[in-house]
Amino acid sequence: MSIPRNRLQLTIFLVILVSLPTLVILLTRKNITLVINGQAQEVVTYSLTTRGLLRSGEIALSEADAIRPVLNAWLGKGDTVTIDQAAQVQIHVDDEVFSLLTPQRIPIVILAEAGVS
Repeated sequence: MSIPRNRLQLTIFLVILVSLPTLVILLTRKNITLVINGQAQEVVTYSLTTRGLLRSGEIALSEADAIRPVLNAWLGKGDTVTIDQAAQVQIHVDDEVFSLLTPQRIPIVILAEAGVS
């Protein structure tokens, strides 16, 4: 008993068509370490980029936040994404007050950002 050639081709096509989404899911699934303000958590994502990871996790960013790697960077299995969220800092120097929004946490770096020496 032989299967007609067209029917065999259709069967092969349908098997590939049904298997393709599973293959895509398996190939894009990755474990990522997400570090926000020093707090690490392991996340599973199917996102291809840092931006996609943050969108899928509904993580809001401000322009002053420091993000590593950059938003358009491709993600790989085992990568780490680090976000240092910016905070408003006031510096009092010689009766002057400097205010800036910075993701920095090291005082000497914050002073340099504010132009204070």
